[in-house]
Amino acid sequence: MDTTPKNRKNKHLNAFECYKLEGLLKSKVSVLEIV
Repeated sequence: MDTTPKNRKNKHLNAFECYKLEGLLKSKVSVLEIV
């Protein structure tokens, strides 16, 4: 029973990390376009 909540938390963390990575990539692209 302890593994299910951990897996769920890991999935949420992975999704959040992916979202942050996408934001960083978009910001980098925008900076490159401005420069």
